[in-house]
Amino acid sequence: MGASILDVSSETSIVVHTGDTLIFQLLTWNFGVNAAPQNLSPYPTDVSFALVSAPLSVGAGFAATLESADGTVSVALDNLTFGPGNLQSSGYTGAVSVLQGALHLPSLLDSEGLFSGSSIVIDLLNEGPDVTVGLAPYLLRQDLFASLSGGPLSVGAIPGSVELESPDKPMTLKRFGGPAIFAPDSEVPEPQTLALLFGGGALLCGLSAALARFSRRRKPGYRAKNQPCRGQIESSASGQVESSAFRPRPKAKPAIPSSQDCVPAWRPGSVKTAPGLRAEGQS
Repeated sequence: MGASILDVSSETSIVVHTGDTLIFQLLTWNFGVNAAPQNLSPYPTDVSFALVSAPLSVGAGFAATLESADGTVSVALDNLTFGPGNLQSSGYTGAVSVLQGALHLPSLLDSEGLFSGSSIVIDLLNEGPDVTVGLAPYLLRQDLFASLSGGPLSVGAIPGSVELESPDKPMTLKRFGGPAIFAPDSEVPEPQTLALLFGGGALLCGLSAALARFSRRRKPGYRAKNQPCRGQIESSASGQVESSAFRPRPKAKPAIPSSQDCVPAWRPGSVKTAPGLRAEGQS
């Protein structure tokens, strides 16, 4: 099962669900910088921290673990719970809930393994109910106070990033109140392609014959009386709309409009014209 990780460093509060883990990064390089002028070991032997939050209405329990920056060294602490406390600062003064933890490393080898990098990580796994952690107006990375000590030297650790790790939960899709079950693709019978081909061809042939008979029964003057003289709009095989009025047609003798048809036929004999007009084809 995987997990999703969200950077919450700039949040003032966050809901930590059961099974979620708050991951605090602490920069520890400043201990070595201050230890060098005093000829002390650059690795602290003790680390303590306190996470403050707005007063909680439920008892939240967390499993704490300290890890080296590369993850090769991990030290588990006892289970920790939030307790009542008070905070007085420039941004907030009043009651808070405090989660405190401490670790002592008995040997220099253990200290070197945990603090060999420039930072350490504190993992807080929520083993209790869902809880909202944070103390406005401070950001989450400012809610953790930590100190590093070794011999006579004690310095404050610099807070880094804060991440929330949530285990991926399986998604249950429901349909009409019940779980939706996704089974493997069932075998769907393929349509009878050959039968459809011949059936469709027969249907088209029948429609073509019926239309041909219907066309022969139509009156000769029906098309001329019921369609515009400029031609009809059709849809070409390419999908483009074309007008027969703009198609090139074979040259034919011009027709003289009559009162009966838009396109009359030529008749033998002379053609009467209005004064001043001359029928085409006459000299």
